[in-house]
Amino acid sequence: MKKRFNAVLTLLLVFVVQMTFAQEKTITGTVIDDQGLPLPGVNIVVKGTDRGTQTDFDGNYSILAQSTDALVFTFVGFDTFERVVGDATRIDATLSQDSAELEEVIVMGYVSKRRDDVTGSAVQLGSDELRQTTTVSVDQALQGKVAGLNVSTSSGTPGATADIRIRGRSSITAGNEPLYVIDGVPIINDNVSGAASGSSLTALASINNEDIESITVLKDASSTAAYGARGANGVIVITTKSGAAGKTRFNVSSNYGFANDAIDGPQVLTAAEREMLFYESLYNTYGDSFDFGRDGAEQFYLDNTASFGNDYVQWNEAGRPEGNWAGIITNHDAPVQEHNISATGGGEDYTFYTSLGYFGQEATVIGSEFERITGSLNFSKDMTENLTFSTSNTGSHSYQDGTLEGSAYFSSPRAIKYFMPGIYTPYNDDGSINVMGTILPNPLWIAQEDIDENRFTRVLSNNELAWATPIENLSFSSRVSIDYQVTNYKRYRNRIRGDGDATSGYGWQSHNSSTSYVFQNRLDYLFMTDDHSLDITVLQEFQKNRRYFLEADANEFGTDGLTNLNTAGTPTTANSFFTDWAVASYMGTASYSFNNRYVINGTYRKEGNSRFSPANRWGDFYSVGAAWNLHRENFFADSDAINTLKLRASYGVTGNANIELNQYQTLFGYSSNYAGTAAAFPSSYGNQDLTWETNHTLDLGIDFAFFQNRLDGSLAYYSRESKDLLLNVPLSRTTGFPSQTRNIGRMSNKGFEAEVQYQVVRSDDFNFSIGGNVATNENEVLELAKDANGDDINIATTTQRVEVGHPAYGWHMPTWAGVNPDTGNDEWYVNGVDGETTTNFNSAQRAWQGGSALPTLSGGVNIHVDFKGFFLDASGFYQGGHKVYESWHLYTHQGNAYSLNLYQGINTVLDRWQEPGDITRHAKVQYAFEPWRYNSKFLFDGAFARLRNITIGYDFTEQINEAIGITGGRLYVRGTNLATWVKDDDLVWDPEVDATGFTDMFTPPAKTVVLGFNFNF
Repeated sequence: MKKRFNAVLTLLLVFVVQMTFAQEKTITGTVIDDQGLPLPGVNIVVKGTDRGTQTDFDGNYSILAQSTDALVFTFVGFDTFERVVGDATRIDATLSQDSAELEEVIVMGYVSKRRDDVTGSAVQLGSDELRQTTTVSVDQALQGKVAGLNVSTSSGTPGATADIRIRGRSSITAGNEPLYVIDGVPIINDNVSGAASGSSLTALASINNEDIESITVLKDASSTAAYGARGANGVIVITTKSGAAGKTRFNVSSNYGFANDAIDGPQVLTAAEREMLFYESLYNTYGDSFDFGRDGAEQFYLDNTASFGNDYVQWNEAGRPEGNWAGIITNHDAPVQEHNISATGGGEDYTFYTSLGYFGQEATVIGSEFERITGSLNFSKDMTENLTFSTSNTGSHSYQDGTLEGSAYFSSPRAIKYFMPGIYTPYNDDGSINVMGTILPNPLWIAQEDIDENRFTRVLSNNELAWATPIENLSFSSRVSIDYQVTNYKRYRNRIRGDGDATSGYGWQSHNSSTSYVFQNRLDYLFMTDDHSLDITVLQEFQKNRRYFLEADANEFGTDGLTNLNTAGTPTTANSFFTDWAVASYMGTASYSFNNRYVINGTYRKEGNSRFSPANRWGDFYSVGAAWNLHRENFFADSDAINTLKLRASYGVTGNANIELNQYQTLFGYSSNYAGTAAAFPSSYGNQDLTWETNHTLDLGIDFAFFQNRLDGSLAYYSRESKDLLLNVPLSRTTGFPSQTRNIGRMSNKGFEAEVQYQVVRSDDFNFSIGGNVATNENEVLELAKDANGDDINIATTTQRVEVGHPAYGWHMPTWAGVNPDTGNDEWYVNGVDGETTTNFNSAQRAWQGGSALPTLSGGVNIHVDFKGFFLDASGFYQGGHKVYESWHLYTHQGNAYSLNLYQGINTVLDRWQEPGDITRHAKVQYAFEPWRYNSKFLFDGAFARLRNITIGYDFTEQINEAIGITGGRLYVRGTNLATWVKDDDLVWDPEVDATGFTDMFTPPAKTVVLGFNFNF
C-alpha cells in the first residue's frame, strides 16, 4: 500500500508541475527608443512580482511569464511602458523620452542638479538649439538665447573672438570675460592670434560644435561660487557628447552654402561725386579771398595744381574711369561648409563616442579664410564592479588666413574700401593689377602677395578614475586634464608695394605654446530617504599654466617668392619669454532637500592665486541658496494648472583675479641696452598689498510651468556689487610709472530678467511654440581712488569717462549743437548741455551724453513650428539702451581735404550745407586738414535687432527611413543674420560692435545661407 501511495503522489506532483509550466512561457523581444535605437539596461518586471530582467546592450531580453501577466518596462528618463502578455511570445517595446525627466538635470560643471534643487540662475541649452546657427565657435551661438548674456562679434572674419558679458560689467580695469569649463575642467579661452594688428582668433574655434551635448550658463553666486575667484563674470559650462551602450550608431551631417556681409554698410562717394565736392570745398574755402564763384572753382584748381596736386587732371585725361574698390575687396557669395561623422556605442561595461569633422569658410572680404579639422574620442570602461575609467579627448588644427583689422591700416582691404579714392582703378588697361598707380596699396596685390597666417593646434585630454567605495553612496574620483595649445603665426609684406616696400620686404614669425594642467580629487556622498536628500561634494583642485613665446623678424628679402626669415638679409628682432601661473583651491558644496519641497545649499571655496603675494594669495568665497517648490505642497496637489512653481534666493561672494602677471612685485627689466651693453631698468612698480577683487551678489527668482507645462519660464532680480576693484590708479610722473594696480573702488550692477516659453499648439501632427527672454542692466560706479586732496581720481579719455554716479566708461564729450543754417559751420554747446553755442571746438565743455557702450536692455525671441515632418525654427535678438561711436570719421565722414582730396568719403556727406537757410546734418565742405574733434555728432543710438537664424526643413518619416536603410534623416535650409534693423538712421556702420563701443575697419558679421542634411544609421 505504501509503494502504491508513493507512486500516486509522484504522479500527482508531476501533473502539478507540468500544469504550472504549461501556464508559463518564454517572452522575448527588443526595446528601442523613439528614434529606433536599442536601449540597454531597461528593467522588465512581471507586474505584482519581484521577477524581472534587464535588456542587454543590443536591447534584447528574455523572461518567463504567464498569459495573464503584464510586463512593465521602465528606464530612467523614459515613460513607463506596460503590456499584457496574452497569446504573444514576443513583445517589442518602444519607450518614449520623458521630457519632464530630461529637463530635470542641470549640468553645472563640478556638479549636476535636478532642476527642483537649483537655487540660482542657470540656463541650459541642448545641442539642437546650438546647431541652429552657423558659427565657427559655439559662444556665438548663445546670442539672444540667454537672458542677461550679451555677445558682441565686431568682426565677421571666420574664427574671430567675441566679447561676452553676463549681467553687465563686473570690473573697470580687470577682466570681464566669463570662465569656460569643459566637462568639469576650467580651460583657457584667449585670443590666440599671433598679432594684435591682425585678425583675432578665439581658442573656442578649435571645438567642433557637433561634439557638444549641452551648454549651461551660470549667472549668480549660488551657481558660480564653486569656481571661486574665476566665477565673478559668470561661467559657461560645456558638456561634450558621450557614448551609449548598444549597437554602434553612426551620424553623418553636412552642409554647404554661401556668406555675404550682414549689412551693406556705408557707401562711398563715386569719383565724380568726390570731384564735385572737391571743387565746392575750394569755393567755400578760397572763393571770397580769390574772388571766384562756384563755376570758377575748377579753373582755380587747374591754376594751382602745385598746391592741390594734379590727381583730378590725370583722371579726366584718362576718361574719368570709376574704380569700384568696394566691389573689388568684397568676396561675394563666399563659400561656407561643414562635414561631420560620428559613432557611438558600447558593451555591457564600456561606452564610446568618436567623431571627425571639417569646417571651412571664406571671409566676405578677399584674402581671408578659415579651415578646421577636428577629431574626438570619448571612452568609458568599468574596470571592475566599483572602478570606472573615463577619458574624453579632442584634437584640432585650425588655419586662419587673416587680414589687418581693427584700425585704418592701409594694407587692409576693408580700410581700402573707405580710404582709396575712386579716381584710381584696380586694373591697368591690359588687365594686370595696378600695383604702382594708386595712392594706397592695391588690395588685389596685397591679397596675392602678403601673408597673415595663424595655424592653431589644440589637444584637450580629460581623464578620470572613479571609485565606488565600500561605504554606500560614497564615491571618490581623481581627474587629470591637459589643454595644450600651439599657435604659429607668419606675417610677410612683399618688397614691391605695401607695408614692406620701404625695407625691401618684411617678415615676422612667432611661436606660442601654452600648456594648462588641471588636477582634481573629489569625494561625493549622497544620502537619501523618503523625505530627505543630502548631496555633498568635497573637491581639491590645482591648475598650472606654462607659456612659451618666441618671435623674430627681418627685412631685405632678396627676391620675390621667398618669405621665410632665413631668406632675409637683415635680421632685426629676436625675442622670447616664458610665463607661468598657478591656482590652488579647496571646495566644498552641500545641498539638502526635504520632501522635495524645501531646498537649501551652500558652497565654500578657498583659493590661492600666484598673481598675488604670499601674504595675500588666498581668498575665501562662498554662497548660500534656498528654494521652495510650492508646486509640491499639498495645497497645489490637485491643481491641473500649476506644474512647477518655485521661489528661489541666493547670496554669495565670488572673486576676480584677471589681471596681468607679477603686478604685486617690484621688478627690473633687462630688455634694453646702454651704449651696446646690457642694461637693467625698473619695469614694475609693484604692490605687495594687492589681493582679490570681490563680487557680492544677491539673486531672487521665480521658476514656473503652467497648464501641463505649456507655459514655462522664470523671473529674476539681481544685485551685484563689486568691491576692492583691481583698479589701475594713475601715479605721479615722478615715479616713472603711469599707474599702479590697487584694490580700491566699488561698482554695482542691478537688473531684471525674464524668460518664457509657450507651446501654443501641441499635438501629434502639428506643434507651434513661441518664446523669448528680456533683461535689463543698470551699471553705476560707487567709489574710486582719491588723490592727496581727497578728490576722486576719475579715468577719462577723449570720449569716455569713469566717475562716481555714472556707468563705467560712460560717454563724455562735447555736445554737438548742429550745423548753423546761416554759415554752414558745425557748432557745439559752450556749457556742454544747451544754450550758447560756439564754432570754436576747444571752447566747448565736455558733458555726459548718457549711457555707455554696454546695452541696458537686451532680449531674444524664438519660434518653432512643425507639421507632419516639416518644421521651421527662427530666432532673433535685440540690444538697446547703449551708444556707439564712429571711428575714423575725420578721414571718411567729414567734408574736408582728407576725404575729398587725399582719401575717400562716405556718400552721406552729400547731404551737406550749400547755402544760407539749409538745414542739414553735415557742414559745408571745406578744403582743410581738420584736427580730430571727438563730439556727440558721431555718437549714435546703438539699438538694433537682428534675425539671428531661420531654419526650414523636413524630418524623414519612418517609412522613408526604412526605405533608404537609415534610422533617422533630416534635410534643411538655414539662414543666419538674414535681416538687421537699426534704430538710428544716421548709424550707417554695422551696429554690432565690441564691448568698447567703437565702430572700426573690421569685416562685418556675415549673412549665410546653407543647405544641409543629417542622417542616423
